[in-house]
Amino acid sequence: MLTGLNARTLALNLERLPMLVWAVLVAGLLLVIRLPVLGSGVTMLLLDRIANTTFYEPQGGGDPVL
Repeated sequence: MLTGLNARTLALNLERLPMLVWAVLVAGLLLVIRLPVLGSGVTMLLLDRIANTTFYEPQGGGDPVL
């Protein structure tokens, strides 16, 4: 993600970076922000299926909207 910033020349300002570099930076930032949330949701779902926990089961006190 930081290769585009570290490999640029001194004359290339942040405003003059190509659109591809900006797209890669934004995509990397979104991945860093969203992956822990998705990982925890999948972990809770797998625990519900395999270990019979009640994160999503209303009968066990869980929240189906969670």
